[in-house]
Amino acid sequence: MHLYRAALPGQGLQSPEMRAKEYHHGNLAQALLDAADALLEDRGAAEISLRQVATSVGVAPSAAYHHFADRNALLDALAARALDRLAAAVQRRVARVPVADVPGRVVALGRGYVSWAREEPHRFAVAFAQGDRPDTPANLRPYVILTELLDEAVTRGVMPARSRPNAEHLVWPALHGLAVLGSSGPLQDRSERELLALCDELVLTLLAGLRARGS
Repeated sequence: MHLYRAALPGQGLQSPEMRAKEYHHGNLAQALLDAADALLEDRGAAEISLRQVATSVGVAPSAAYHHFADRNALLDALAARALDRLAAAVQRRVARVPVADVPGRVVALGRGYVSWAREEPHRFAVAFAQGDRPDTPANLRPYVILTELLDEAVTRGVMPARSRPNAEHLVWPALHGLAVLGSSGPLQDRSERELLALCDELVLTLLAGLRARGS
Protein backbone atom coordinates (compact mmCIF):
# COMPACT_ATOMS: atom_id res chain seq x y z
CA MET A 1 0.00 0.00 0.00
CA HIS A 2 1.39 3.43 -0.93
CA LEU A 3 2.12 5.80 1.92
CA TYR A 4 1.10 8.86 -0.09
CA ARG A 5 -1.34 9.36 -2.91
CA ALA A 6 0.02 10.85 -6.12
CA ALA A 7 -0.16 14.65 -6.05
CA LEU A 8 -2.48 16.57 -8.35
CA PRO A 9 -1.05 19.44 -10.43
CA GLY A 10 -0.21 22.33 -8.14
CA GLN A 11 -0.42 20.17 -5.01
CA GLY A 12 2.29 18.70 -2.87
CA LEU A 13 2.44 15.18 -1.52
CA GLN A 14 -0.18 14.41 1.12
CA SER A 15 1.01 14.44 4.70
CA PRO A 16 0.01 11.62 7.07
CA GLU A 17 -2.37 14.06 8.79
CA MET A 18 -4.13 14.82 5.48
CA ARG A 19 -4.22 11.12 4.69
CA ALA A 20 -5.93 10.38 8.01
CA LYS A 21 -8.67 12.91 7.19
CA GLU A 22 -9.61 10.90 4.09
CA TYR A 23 -10.97 8.12 6.29
CA HIS A 24 -14.50 8.34 7.58
CA HIS A 25 -14.81 7.78 11.31
CA GLY A 26 -14.32 4.08 11.91
CA ASN A 27 -12.79 3.36 8.51
CA LEU A 28 -9.31 4.18 9.77
CA ALA A 29 -9.73 1.72 12.64
CA GLN A 30 -10.68 -0.97 10.14
CA ALA A 31 -7.73 -0.10 7.89
CA LEU A 32 -5.34 -0.24 10.83
CA LEU A 33 -6.75 -3.59 11.93
CA ASP A 34 -6.46 -4.99 8.40
CA ALA A 35 -2.85 -3.82 8.18
CA ALA A 36 -2.04 -5.33 11.57
CA ASP A 37 -3.69 -8.58 10.53
CA ALA A 38 -1.50 -8.76 7.42
CA LEU A 39 1.60 -8.20 9.55
CA LEU A 40 0.40 -10.85 12.00
CA GLU A 41 0.05 -13.41 9.23
CA ASP A 42 3.58 -12.76 7.97
CA ARG A 43 5.55 -12.12 11.15
CA GLY A 44 3.60 -12.94 14.29
CA ALA A 45 2.36 -10.70 17.10
CA ALA A 46 5.82 -9.95 18.51
CA GLU A 47 6.68 -7.91 15.42
CA ILE A 48 3.61 -5.66 15.52
CA SER A 49 3.66 -2.08 16.79
CA LEU A 50 1.10 0.71 16.43
CA ARG A 51 3.70 2.95 14.82
CA GLN A 52 4.52 0.32 12.22
CA VAL A 53 0.86 -0.31 11.46
CA ALA A 54 0.13 3.42 11.13
CA THR A 55 3.05 3.82 8.74
CA SER A 56 1.84 0.94 6.57
CA VAL A 57 -1.56 2.63 6.22
CA GLY A 58 0.03 6.01 5.54
CA VAL A 59 -1.12 7.95 8.61
CA ALA A 60 0.69 9.48 11.56
CA PRO A 61 1.06 7.28 14.67
CA SER A 62 -1.03 9.82 16.61
CA ALA A 63 -4.01 9.00 14.36
CA ALA A 64 -3.74 5.32 15.28
CA TYR A 65 -3.90 6.15 18.99
CA HIS A 66 -7.33 7.73 18.46
CA HIS A 67 -8.64 4.23 17.74
CA PHE A 68 -6.35 1.96 19.80
CA ALA A 69 -5.14 3.17 23.18
CA ASP A 70 -1.98 1.11 22.97
CA ARG A 71 -0.43 -1.96 21.39
CA ASN A 72 -2.37 -4.28 23.69
CA ALA A 73 -5.66 -2.78 22.53
CA LEU A 74 -4.67 -3.51 18.93
CA LEU A 75 -3.71 -7.08 19.83
CA ASP A 76 -7.03 -7.48 21.65
CA ALA A 77 -8.84 -6.55 18.44
CA LEU A 78 -6.69 -8.97 16.44
CA ALA A 79 -7.42 -11.72 18.98
CA ALA A 80 -11.16 -11.16 18.68
CA ARG A 81 -10.95 -11.35 14.90
CA ALA A 82 -8.81 -14.48 15.01
CA LEU A 83 -11.15 -16.20 17.45
CA ASP A 84 -14.12 -15.42 15.22
CA ARG A 85 -12.29 -16.94 12.26
CA LEU A 86 -11.40 -20.05 14.21
CA ALA A 87 -14.97 -20.48 15.37
CA ALA A 88 -16.29 -20.01 11.82
CA ALA A 89 -13.86 -22.64 10.51
CA VAL A 90 -14.96 -25.05 13.22
CA GLN A 91 -18.64 -24.39 12.57
CA ARG A 92 -18.22 -25.06 8.84
CA ARG A 93 -16.71 -28.46 9.60
CA VAL A 94 -19.41 -29.35 12.10
CA ALA A 95 -22.19 -28.30 9.70
CA ARG A 96 -21.10 -30.92 7.17
CA VAL A 97 -21.95 -33.78 9.55
CA PRO A 98 -25.57 -34.89 10.10
CA VAL A 99 -27.11 -33.53 13.30
CA ALA A 100 -27.88 -37.04 14.56
CA ASP A 101 -24.21 -38.04 14.39
CA VAL A 102 -23.04 -36.28 17.55
CA PRO A 103 -19.71 -38.13 17.89
CA GLY A 104 -19.00 -37.34 14.25
CA ARG A 105 -19.77 -33.68 14.85
CA VAL A 106 -17.41 -33.53 17.83
CA VAL A 107 -14.72 -35.18 15.70
CA ALA A 108 -15.39 -32.57 13.01
CA LEU A 109 -15.02 -29.80 15.59
CA GLY A 110 -11.67 -31.23 16.63
CA ARG A 111 -10.50 -31.48 13.03
CA GLY A 112 -11.52 -27.91 12.31
CA TYR A 113 -9.79 -26.66 15.42
CA VAL A 114 -6.51 -28.50 14.80
CA SER A 115 -6.44 -27.78 11.07
CA TRP A 116 -7.05 -24.05 11.48
CA ALA A 117 -4.32 -23.82 14.11
CA ARG A 118 -1.86 -25.41 11.70
CA GLU A 119 -2.95 -23.22 8.76
CA GLU A 120 -2.92 -20.01 10.82
CA PRO A 121 -0.31 -20.47 13.58
CA HIS A 122 0.22 -16.76 14.28
CA ARG A 123 -3.50 -15.99 14.40
CA PHE A 124 -4.13 -19.06 16.54
CA ALA A 125 -1.45 -17.95 18.99
CA VAL A 126 -2.77 -14.40 19.33
CA ALA A 127 -6.38 -15.60 19.69
CA PHE A 128 -5.61 -17.04 23.11
CA ALA A 129 -2.60 -15.02 24.21
CA GLN A 130 -4.80 -11.98 24.88
CA GLY A 131 -7.36 -13.76 27.06
CA ASP A 132 -11.16 -13.63 26.78
CA ARG A 133 -12.74 -11.19 24.34
CA PRO A 134 -16.16 -10.12 25.64
CA ASP A 135 -16.89 -8.26 22.39
CA THR A 136 -16.75 -11.46 20.32
CA PRO A 137 -20.21 -13.02 19.69
CA ALA A 138 -20.54 -15.83 22.19
CA ASN A 139 -22.34 -18.13 19.74
CA LEU A 140 -19.27 -18.12 17.46
CA ARG A 141 -16.76 -19.23 20.05
CA PRO A 142 -15.33 -22.72 19.59
CA TYR A 143 -15.78 -23.35 23.29
CA VAL A 144 -19.51 -22.61 23.10
CA ILE A 145 -19.89 -24.78 20.01
CA LEU A 146 -18.29 -27.62 21.95
CA THR A 147 -20.56 -27.15 24.97
CA GLU A 148 -23.61 -27.22 22.72
CA LEU A 149 -22.44 -30.45 21.08
CA LEU A 150 -21.88 -32.08 24.48
CA ASP A 151 -25.35 -30.99 25.56
CA GLU A 152 -26.67 -32.60 22.38
CA ALA A 153 -24.76 -35.78 23.21
CA VAL A 154 -26.75 -36.05 26.42
CA THR A 155 -30.05 -35.23 24.69
CA ARG A 156 -29.49 -37.95 22.09
CA GLY A 157 -28.32 -40.54 24.61
CA VAL A 158 -24.73 -40.62 23.38
CA MET A 159 -23.43 -39.60 26.81
CA PRO A 160 -25.06 -40.10 30.25
CA ALA A 161 -26.29 -36.92 31.92
CA ARG A 162 -24.14 -37.62 34.97
CA SER A 163 -21.05 -37.42 32.74
CA ARG A 164 -21.95 -34.00 31.39
CA PRO A 165 -20.72 -31.66 34.19
CA ASN A 166 -17.35 -30.16 33.21
CA ALA A 167 -17.02 -32.43 30.17
CA GLU A 168 -15.97 -29.44 28.04
CA HIS A 169 -13.14 -28.78 30.50
CA LEU A 170 -11.77 -32.21 29.68
CA VAL A 171 -12.27 -32.17 25.91
CA TRP A 172 -11.23 -28.60 25.11
CA PRO A 173 -7.82 -28.60 26.86
CA ALA A 174 -6.94 -31.87 25.15
CA LEU A 175 -7.90 -30.53 21.73
CA HIS A 176 -6.17 -27.23 22.35
CA GLY A 177 -3.01 -28.98 23.43
CA LEU A 178 -2.94 -31.06 20.26
CA ALA A 179 -3.56 -27.93 18.19
CA VAL A 180 -0.62 -26.14 19.84
CA LEU A 181 1.67 -29.14 19.42
CA GLY A 182 0.65 -29.51 15.79
CA SER A 183 0.96 -25.83 14.87
CA SER A 184 4.09 -24.70 16.72
CA GLY A 185 5.32 -27.64 18.80
CA PRO A 186 6.91 -31.08 18.47
CA LEU A 187 4.11 -32.39 16.23
CA GLN A 188 4.32 -29.66 13.61
CA ASP A 189 6.45 -31.91 11.39
CA ARG A 190 3.71 -34.53 11.25
CA SER A 191 1.67 -34.63 8.05
CA GLU A 192 -1.84 -33.22 8.03
CA ARG A 193 -3.18 -36.74 7.64
CA GLU A 194 -1.23 -38.00 10.66
CA LEU A 195 -2.27 -35.06 12.80
CA LEU A 196 -5.95 -35.44 11.95
CA ALA A 197 -5.76 -39.17 12.66
CA LEU A 198 -4.41 -38.33 16.11
CA CYS A 199 -7.19 -35.80 16.53
CA ASP A 200 -9.86 -38.38 15.64
CA GLU A 201 -8.41 -40.91 18.08
CA LEU A 202 -8.16 -38.29 20.81
CA VAL A 203 -11.77 -37.17 20.47
CA LEU A 204 -13.20 -40.69 20.29
CA THR A 205 -11.12 -41.75 23.31
CA LEU A 206 -12.36 -38.76 25.29
CA LEU A 207 -15.99 -39.49 24.37
CA ALA A 208 -15.57 -43.15 25.31
CA GLY A 209 -14.11 -42.10 28.64
CA LEU A 210 -17.00 -39.76 29.31
CA ARG A 211 -19.50 -42.51 28.54
CA ALA A 212 -17.65 -44.91 30.85
CA ARG A 213 -17.48 -42.30 33.61
CA GLY A 214 -21.26 -42.14 33.68
CA SER A 215 -21.87 -45.89 33.65
